[in-house]
This record gives sequence, C-alpha cells and structure tokens, in this order.
Amino acid sequence: MAAFSQKAIAYIDTMKRAAAMMKRHEYGRIIQIVGNLWKEPGDQMFTNSMMNAAIINASKNAATQLAPSGITVNCLNPGFIATDRYEQFIGNMMRKQALSREEAVQAVASGIPMKRVGSASEMASLAAFIASEEASYLTGQQISVDGGSMKSI
Repeated sequence: MAAFSQKAIAYIDTMKRAAAMMKRHEYGRIIQIVGNLWKEPGDQMFTNSMMNAAIINASKNAATQLAPSGITVNCLNPGFIATDRYEQFIGNMMRKQALSREEAVQAVASGIPMKRVGSASEMASLAAFIASEEASYLTGQQISVDGGSMKSI
C-alpha cells in the first residue's frame, strides 16, 4: 500500500491541486508521464501496472470533468527513453546477464520496432505540443511514446 500511495496517490493529488489553480484561470494543461504498463502489464510488475492503471483512470475521469473549465488532461506513456533510469536498466542487464554495454543496448533496441530507444528531447517536444494552444482539442488521451513497442490498440 505504501508504494501505491507514493506513486498513484501522489500523481492524483498533484493533479487535483494543479486543477484547482487552473480552474481559477479557466485554462490549463495537465500532462501525466505514466508508462505503458497500465495497458500491457509486464512480468513481475503487478504493483506498477496497477498504479499506472489507477493514474490513467483518474486522468481520463479528470479530463471529462475539467474540459468545461478549459483544462486538458493527457498522459504520455514512455517506453525506453534515454534517461538516467534507462542507464540504470542497461547497467542491471550488463551485471545480471554478463553483457557488454553495446550488447545490452542492442538487446533493448532489437525489441523495439524502430530499433532504437527514444530521446528525452522527443518526449519534451511532444509534451510541448500537448501543452500548446494547437492541442486545445486534445484531452483524455493516453499516448504511447515507445517506438511502436505496444502491441495493443
């Protein structure tokens, strides 16, 4: 239960607080960075999958409730993105599987249809668009940023 509070409850509480401030201005953009495990649960990732599903559900509900106030709510669900967390994952692969860095990076990339991991700037560019006025009709969406890795529709 502590893990649920640390992630899901924290996301939902932060969203509620941000929405309260945005309502006063009748405008706002809430962008949740969640993850794809909500839709395609990973092996041995039950708790994280459950938390992500709760965040997605709350965000979808909030999008409906907040739309009349000019507030959009969307979720970005990253796959492998070249960040510190990705580097930790690669390091763990190297240790557990006795791989070189190049082998670990290649193993991850080979499982992605685009054959590479995403960049932080790609995530940031998408978030900037979602936050822009050009995306004012986009709300309640879950957008996978994973190089085509998700198999579900």
